[in-house]
Amino acid sequence: LFAKAALLFHQGKVAEVAELLVELSELGVDYSEADRYQLTFLRSQVAFYQNQFGEVKKILTPLLAHLKRKTASQELVKTLTDLGVAHDQLGESEAALKLHREAMRVAKAIDARHLQVVIANNLLWGAVTTGKVKPVVNEAEAALSLGEYAATMTLRNNLARAYFSLGQNDKAKHHYETITDSSHDPTLLSIAWARLAELYQRSKDNKSTKKALEEALQLLPQTEFSVAHLSVGTAVANYGTESQVTAVLPFVKEHLGTEAGQTIQQLLQKRGLT
Repeated sequence: LFAKAALLFHQGKVAEVAELLVELSELGVDYSEADRYQLTFLRSQVAFYQNQFGEVKKILTPLLAHLKRKTASQELVKTLTDLGVAHDQLGESEAALKLHREAMRVAKAIDARHLQVVIANNLLWGAVTTGKVKPVVNEAEAALSLGEYAATMTLRNNLARAYFSLGQNDKAKHHYETITDSSHDPTLLSIAWARLAELYQRSKDNKSTKKALEEALQLLPQTEFSVAHLSVGTAVANYGTESQVTAVLPFVKEHLGTEAGQTIQQLLQKRGLT
């Protein structure tokens, strides 16, 4: 069941993961401490992707207190950084930064390079949302040199986003194109193609813009993460053909009440496509 939950989570099927969590909690199994941690961690991940960031804090705060009483571990690092991300999402940037910095200190102390990549990723994400990107970009680039880990492509995506926000188009394009060449994650791929559509449009390359949008649209059925659907929806609303708009609408209709969803509606209305 744990393995199935992990696979479903990777596919973005958060609602199904939540159902499995209920099943796991009702088995009556005397879980080991390691398994209890995995259950708690998965609960927090589900809450995060359901935008329940206050719930993430409620789940992880007591876990963090418990782990701090034990020897420094990867579990401690993961809990620190995930709690930091929850604070980021709630606009509590100072508390978030403190947690991320503590996580990096512990990760370096236990030589967990793959977790240093995760933390650099979260530091960069927080910097992008607060508009304080420049001080963190070099740190993120350095983390890319630590090796290829599960979070490396996500870090590359956020680094590309940072360059995108800074107007450094060539650097953003390089990282997004690297993702499209090397990643197998449909969520990252669809976001990368959506961003590339914008970058190609900035350079008046209409043919490449259309191709990028087509690539992004083909990937959407493979992911249920709203960030991917809304990224592609925004790009299509900006630059897509009428048929591309028709194709993307089923994926964004559930999210039209969000800020990004309202932006998509405004873009389509401006173009007379709704």
